[in-house]
Amino acid sequence: MIYTEDRATFEDQMFRPPHAARMLEATRRYAARMGDKDRGDFFQAALDAFWALRDTVRATADIRRNWERALKTAALSRDRWLVWNGVDLRYEWVLGRRLGEE
Repeated sequence: MIYTEDRATFEDQMFRPPHAARMLEATRRYAARMGDKDRGDFFQAALDAFWALRDTVRATADIRRNWERALKTAALSRDRWLVWNGVDLRYEWVLGRRLGEE
């Protein structure tokens, strides 16, 4: 698909239409209810994991599959994450392995 040792070029190629919309929708499942700092930390961890998986992107379908793997890796980078509970109107801890579940 794309070979590069330049991370910025890799991210530019991966985060373009139509992939970007699907990738950000997947990210929303994990990080939409996080506070700003945690959301930033989570997204950076996902980008780092995605970069580590760059050599496994060989076809278009690999982009979304690897992004899901990167999101799960980012979720597991912490034991728990602080997320907003809209029902109880308070923040609560969610285990990293449960993050992204609906």
